[in-house]
Parts: sequence; C-alpha cells; structure tokens
Amino acid sequence: MDSNQQFHTRTALAEGLRRLFKQLEERLSLSRPINAYLAGGMAVHLYTANRVTTDVDAEFGGRVLLPNDLMVEVTLEDGTPQVVYLDTNYNSTFALLHEDYLDDAVPVDLGVEQIRVHVLSPVDLEVQPP
Repeated sequence: MDSNQQFHTRTALAEGLRRLFKQLEERLSLSRPINAYLAGGMAVHLYTANRVTTDVDAEFGGRVLLPNDLMVEVTLEDGTPQVVYLDTNYNSTFALLHEDYLDDAVPVDLGVEQIRVHVLSPVDLEVQPP
C-alpha cells in the first residue's frame, strides 16, 4: 500500500478526530504505543474530505476500555455544529474484510504520541480516492 498517501487532515472533522484521539490517549494513560485502525465514514473522510459521518469506527491493536462519554464538539466548514465520538459498539468481525486488511492499512500522522493511527486501505473501504 502507498505509504505516501495524502490524507485530508486539515478539515474540521479531522481536527475533531485528532482532539478525540488526544483525549483518549490522556484518559487511557498509555505507557506504550497502541495501534488504532480507522474504518467507516471517518476513514472515508480522511481520503475524500467529504462528510460521511461523525462517529469513529476504530479497531485497536490491544485491549482498550473505551469511555462512553468521550466526544469532541466541532464546527464544520459550513458552520454546522457536530459531535465526533468513538462508536463503542464497532466490531470489525461484522465487516466484510479480507485477511490482510490490517497489514494494508495506511498510517496517518494525527500528532498523537501513544496511539498510532492507521486508515484502512481504499480497497477495504471501497473508496476511490480523488
């Protein structure tokens, strides 16, 4: 997979995602890095900059107890207020993913130290980047 993929990380939703992962990092008091793999609408947003959803579907590379009350308020470019939050019910076992989907995920730098964020490949998201 192309590790030089250009993601849309300067949008209001991407900034909300960054703040959400920073808050999660603080709440979990992580002592060592953990991988997070983004799927769903927020992953599509990072590829396309189109608003798809504000919930974050993420799979973690270790056991993580996700807080139910973690959310970030953002104001979209058109002035619409939204809330970005982790979907605590997301489960990748219900998704139609091939066996190498984690290996094919593309790293994205969101400026978070202890959470290594990866975005599922466009093939796994069924997205054609612009």
